Amino acid sequence: MLQKCKAIVLKTTKFSDNSIIVNCYTNLFGKISFIVNGVHSPKSKNKIAFFQPFNLLELEVYFKLTREVQRIKDVQIGTQLINLQSNIAKSSISFFLTELMLKIFKEHEANEQLYFFIENSIKTLDLLIDSKQISNFHLIFLIQLSKFIGFFPLQNFSPTNCFFDLQAGKFVESQTNSSHVLNPELSEILAGFTSNAYQNKPEITRKQRTLLLENLILYYNLHLQSTFNIKSLAVLSEIFD
Repeated sequence: MLQKCKAIVLKTTKFSDNSIIVNCYTNLFGKISFIVNGVHSPKSKNKIAFFQPFNLLELEVYFKLTREVQRIKDVQIGTQLINLQSNIAKSSISFFLTELMLKIFKEHEANEQLYFFIENSIKTLDLLIDSKQISNFHLIFLIQLSKFIGFFPLQNFSPTNCFFDLQAGKFVESQTNSSHVLNPELSEILAGFTSNAYQNKPEITRKQRTLLLENLILYYNLHLQSTFNIKSLAVLSEIFD
């Protein structure tokens, strides 16, 4: 069946000398894989540059539910990004987040609200200029993403509920017996990020940013009952250190 959809590129893998496999997140089909032939041919409409991580595409595809890898009839750039690919900090964030989403999202589980959250976040990242906003982008993204997956932190932070329990997903009065509780300093930062827009510039040190990111990954691991080995995390840490 021939269908049109919007797609966010997550990963591109070489399949043969002139073909690639592209993993995307789409508004109609969720996470899905496409084979694209002739990407290096001078006459090909499917230029390899279209399939960079976080590119926003408009696709016309031959979709068949029983087929593991789908085919693309036509591809166009949906929104032209300005400097996401050329800015080393932004591109490092995109590689980190796409790698994480590939591990989190399941095949063919469509969620249009989730799609548009990611699309709008990418557009925002592309336009950000302030270095503090860029440096905190992935933290806010991960917290807001958890809302769509089902374990968004309970917004009950207070002077008494000042410890965030990663397992419980809420702020508690004391460190309790759990080994997965953030100290008041990190808990307050996380609480601020639960309602924070990407354009805001909360004060946060490099050490706090690193610790919060490590704990957010742990938060995802605990709630998804998985262990993510994120290869691009080391690169991201080096960029922001």
